[in-house]
Amino acid sequence: MVSPHPRDWTALDLQVMRSLTTAAEFVVSMLALARQERLARLSGAVPLEPLARVQHGLRTPLTSLLGFLELLIDGSVGDFTDDQLTALDRCHRNALELRDAVDVLGTLEG
Repeated sequence: MVSPHPRDWTALDLQVMRSLTTAAEFVVSMLALARQERLARLSGAVPLEPLARVQHGLRTPLTSLLGFLELLIDGSVGDFTDDQLTALDRCHRNALELRDAVDVLGTLEG
């Protein structure tokens, strides 16, 4: 309802308005970033697509992790108990699954 008199804002009203303002600022900043990235891609300034950058950023440490796990499992750094080897094998399988998921990222864009 429109009134010629100033509104008395409650603490809850002000909190809701702050939350809405924060959400709106976030949306506007994300749209601005997306626009900047689109323009950078069109100009050739950004050679890799966003998912490709994420994929590369995940693959590098994952490769190191897999290599180290393989060294542990094959006994290159010492002996482990059966329970420890079981845990290492589980970690290795999970890392391989993660690598497969990271590889799928490359197929999502383009």
